[in-house]
Amino acid sequence: MLNKILNFDRHIIFVIVALAVIIPTILQPRLPITVSEPTQNVYDYIEALPPGSTVMMSFDYGPSSMPEPTAIAKAFLRHCFSKGVRVIGITLSVEEVPLADSTIKEMAQEKSAVDGEDYTYLGFRPGEIPVIVGMGIKIENIFK
Repeated sequence: MLNKILNFDRHIIFVIVALAVIIPTILQPRLPITVSEPTQNVYDYIEALPPGSTVMMSFDYGPSSMPEPTAIAKAFLRHCFSKGVRVIGITLSVEEVPLADSTIKEMAQEKSAVDGEDYTYLGFRPGEIPVIVGMGIKIENIFK
């Protein structure tokens, strides 16, 4: 069995891959788009907030998983800035600092959001659990 797989003509594989790309490109199938309940709940929550409200967003993802969470973060920020909802950004891991900073600045520039008025990025503080507990007690003790 393994010999059959190893000796399979690679040209056939190339043709199969080419067809797998070409056929959907030509036919352009229309697939249904559904929105999950959690996604709809977040959207509805932001929609219900009055302009001037503030939300806190944690950018807790690293470079290895960057594409999907970054797209989600951009959509969330775009929605908040469009609704006039202010955003406070934080990270709980040092490796996320450049990702969070670039993402929030990119969306702020796109929506003409002003740093210090429409958003602020508090950055990173070491010690995940003490930071979270400290924010619950008095956020000013953690982020000046």
